[in-house]
Amino acid sequence: MKEISLQFNEPSDNGINSVLSNVFSAFQDLTINATDSSYFENVTGNTQTFIDTLRNTAAQLEQEQSLINDEVSYAVDEINSIAKQIQALNIQINKYEINNNEASSLRDDRDLLISKLSEYVNVTTENMLIDKTSNNYRFI
Repeated sequence: MKEISLQFNEPSDNGINSVLSNVFSAFQDLTINATDSSYFENVTGNTQTFIDTLRNTAAQLEQEQSLINDEVSYAVDEINSIAKQIQALNIQINKYEINNNEASSLRDDRDLLISKLSEYVNVTTENMLIDKTSNNYRFI
């Protein structure tokens, strides 16, 4: 958001507010001195500066939006990739532990991925036991 607020260049002598104020002042001066062409030229110049400032600000905002879109796209791809890796590890962990095999190395790998995922989104985890008393394995 800070980058976007910088695009408006406020408060400053060449920000939108200041440039627009110059346009209004030029119009006020013109109403007082309607016969002097230099005041009309001043209105024209200040109006053109205002238009240029708006165009420049719009172009900068579009560029910033594009950068933000790229960052979001990258983050979504990373989140999806990490989630798929966690899913694959969960399947492996379940297969190992259903057969009473040690899966601590896989759990460590999953914990690292969960930590990496937490850099992007809030993550909560819950350990679940596997009921192995019947042929239908289920999480409890």
